[in-house]
Amino acid sequence: MKKAIAILLIVGLVLGSMTSAAFAKKSIDTLKCVEKKPDYSTYEFKFDLPQLLLADRDAKVDVTFQTKVEGCQGYDKVNFKVDSECILTEDGNNDGQVTFAAKDSEGKNLIIINGGIWGPQGGFQLPAKYQAATNWTLNFSKAGKYNISFALIDQNGKIVANTEKKVTVKVVDGLFLFNMPQEVVEDETVDWEVSLETEQSFDNAAKLEMKIEGPAKVDLKEIGTNNWNLTNAGGYWNADIDDSYNKITKWQAVFPQNGKYTIRLRLISEEGKVLVEDSLDIDVKDDSAKGDDKDDEEDDDRNGKGKTHGLLNALYKHLAKGKINGGTLILLELLKSRGIDLEEAIEAIEKDIEKGLAGTCRDYEILGKLYKEKNREREVFINGKRAKFDVPPIVQDGRTLLPFRQIAEALGAEVKWDGNERKVIVKKENKTVELFLNKKYAKVNVEKVELDVPARIHKNRTVIPIRFLAEALDANVDYYPEGSIIVIVNKK
Repeated sequence: MKKAIAILLIVGLVLGSMTSAAFAKKSIDTLKCVEKKPDYSTYEFKFDLPQLLLADRDAKVDVTFQTKVEGCQGYDKVNFKVDSECILTEDGNNDGQVTFAAKDSEGKNLIIINGGIWGPQGGFQLPAKYQAATNWTLNFSKAGKYNISFALIDQNGKIVANTEKKVTVKVVDGLFLFNMPQEVVEDETVDWEVSLETEQSFDNAAKLEMKIEGPAKVDLKEIGTNNWNLTNAGGYWNADIDDSYNKITKWQAVFPQNGKYTIRLRLISEEGKVLVEDSLDIDVKDDSAKGDDKDDEEDDDRNGKGKTHGLLNALYKHLAKGKINGGTLILLELLKSRGIDLEEAIEAIEKDIEKGLAGTCRDYEILGKLYKEKNREREVFINGKRAKFDVPPIVQDGRTLLPFRQIAEALGAEVKWDGNERKVIVKKENKTVELFLNKKYAKVNVEKVELDVPARIHKNRTVIPIRFLAEALDANVDYYPEGSIIVIVNKK
């Protein structure tokens, strides 16, 4: 008995000394941290909105979230939140909407209307020292005044960090059209044109301004009555803008060094406010690369070849800024006068997506606008190629159902129909997916998964919920509301 008690005392002393040592170490570390830092870090959002925000046109906003004052620890189970408030629209209401669009950390498209939370379910752990940037695209449905905010919230919805800005959104129906050759080579004279297309008057317009950014000094010369000579610092000329203005200015330029250049044009008021602005990015090639990238004459008219003279490129760029409006109609009329209709513009973009020359969120958003104008919807792209079905997609309870075989095979899977059990079997690598006709469940590697809608027969074809199948086969599915485009891409 005495021996047992002695052993227990020794064990107690050892455990006590270990606990004391651990506690002492933790206390020393905490004390050391507290002496120099606050308990918790503080954070901040930094973002700048474009000087000119236009209704129904996309605005690029780069948002940086970073540690402001580093503390001993960060936060657990936090998420980001975006929010907007329409204070007053130009028509006297407060019904303007703001669309926030970005890509999350997994590359999936994120679209939030007016406000919402993004981040993993249950939140994420935020370290004491942190910095990250997100490229957002904002679109305001109406002209007016808005509040825009980006915040970090904890699991209880409490704001940990927040930055808010008031913005004014305007309506300006005007755009600059650039007509630049597809291939620009260093040290060669380039003839190009620029025009301002608008259907409204700018009584307070004072000047048109042009500047060039790039790795070397560029010499510019206006070809016409004025014979202006400009360099990178740019210059300006007086503007007298009335409605239906479409004056073309012809220029010559010499780019002495290869690299990426940007030409910026702005229409500025007497008070110095920007009324219309646009830019053109140019990739100037080394003279040794001249002719290396020639395509067939039928390819890429919208890049400046052939009879369109870059008008398809102008249409593409214009649509990237917002919905179809008066400026769009001007471009469409110009294209029509050159024998190019809207369907050909659609085909040009589809071809670029299939060739891998396009395929960003913006490309699909632009395509959606054109589809909508032509009353086309529910188009499906699989790994960049537009799918063609003998049975059109159907929507049931908010879910899109498509013929299963073509989708599965395009994603690299084997498909089989089991008539006895009335089920579809899809196999890809280590995944086996089973979908049962008219049953609201499926099996993924034998594991039962509930479905919102079941597989069914439609016009003698088996149609299945597309998002479930694609994601079960390790593919990403994105949906673009305007034009109702569905984009499916295999994960890398």
